[in-house]
Amino acid sequence: MTEPARRMLVLAASAFVVLAAEPVYLLVDTVVVGHLGQRALAGLGVGAALLGLLTIIGTFVEYGTTGRAARWYGAGRYDDAVREGVQATWLALGIGVVVVVVGEIFAAPLTGLLAGSDATQAAAESWFRIAVLGLPGVLVVMAGNGWMRGVQRTRQPVVIVVVANALSAVASPLLVYPADMGLRGSAIALLLDSFAIAAQSLVGAALGGTDAAGARLVAADIARWGLGAGVAFALLYAAGWSLIPRAFSPSADVQHQAHILWPWFVAMLPVAGIVFALDGVLIGAGDVGFLRTITVVSAVFAFAPLNLAALHWHWGLGGIWAGLTAFVVVRFAGMVWRVRGDRWLVTGTLPKTR
Repeated sequence: MTEPARRMLVLAASAFVVLAAEPVYLLVDTVVVGHLGQRALAGLGVGAALLGLLTIIGTFVEYGTTGRAARWYGAGRYDDAVREGVQATWLALGIGVVVVVVGEIFAAPLTGLLAGSDATQAAAESWFRIAVLGLPGVLVVMAGNGWMRGVQRTRQPVVIVVVANALSAVASPLLVYPADMGLRGSAIALLLDSFAIAAQSLVGAALGGTDAAGARLVAADIARWGLGAGVAFALLYAAGWSLIPRAFSPSADVQHQAHILWPWFVAMLPVAGIVFALDGVLIGAGDVGFLRTITVVSAVFAFAPLNLAALHWHWGLGGIWAGLTAFVVVRFAGMVWRVRGDRWLVTGTLPKTR
C-alpha cells in the first residue's frame, strides 16, 4: 500500500469511528424510545430533526476548520494552524450560546411546524428543550475535532467522542425506564462522511504545500473509496430490509413506512458515497462557493419541486425520498463536473472563497 493511501485510510478510519459513534448512540436511543410507543418515537423524530438542523451550523465550523488548519499544516506553519483551532473554539462556543437562546424561545412554534399532531408536538418540545442545552459543548467538540483532523492527529477525536457517546448509550435506557423519565430521559446526552473528512485534511495539506497534482490524485482515490463504501452500505441495508425496521418499532404502521422509503435509501447510497467524498475534496480545497451554489440549485430545482408534487398528489414518504434522491443526483453531477476541471486546484495557504 502506498503512503498516501495509508494516510488516507488512517484518517478515514479515525473519522469513521468519530462519525459513527453518535449515529450508533442515536440508533440505541431510537430503539429504546421506539418501544415507548408511536407518540414517543414521533416526538423523538421531530425533536432530533430540529436539533440536527441546528447542528449543521457546527458542521460548517468543523469542516471549515479542518480545511484551513490543513493548509497551514501542509505549509509547515503549525502555529498558524493552532490559531485556527483557538478561533474556531471561541466561534463555536459563541454560536452555541446564541442557538440555545433562540432554540428555547422558539421551541414550541418550531416543533409545532414539524409535528403532525398536538401530542407529537408536546413530546418533541419536551425532548428538544433538554437536548438543545448541550449544543454549545457539542459545537466546541466539533470545532476541536475539525482542528485535530486538519493537523492529522487521529487518536484524540476517537477517544473523546467514543467515550462520550458510550456513556450516553448506557445512560439512555437507564433514564428512560428505571428512572421513569420516558422520552425526556433520552435527551440527557447526545459513515460515509469519514472519507469526506479524510479528503479535507489531505487535499488541504496538499494544496497548502503547493502540490496540485497530489490533490487531484487524492480526489480520485477518495471518490473510489466513497463509491466502494456506498455500495457496501447499500448491500448491507438491502439485506436488512425486513429486520432493521422491526428492531426500531413493533408498530406495523411504522415498519410499513420504513419499507416505502427503503428502496430509495438503498439506491441513493452508492451515489451519495461519491458525493460526500467530493464534498470533502472541495471543502479541503476551500471551494465552498461552488458547494453553496450546487447545493442551492439542487434544493430549488430538484428537491423542492418533487416534495411539492408529493404534497399535492399525496405521494407520501416515497415522494419525499424521491426528492432527496434527486437532490443527491444533481449534486453528484455538479460535483463530478467541478472536480474534473482545474478551478478548485488553488495552491497556497488560504484561498479566497470562489
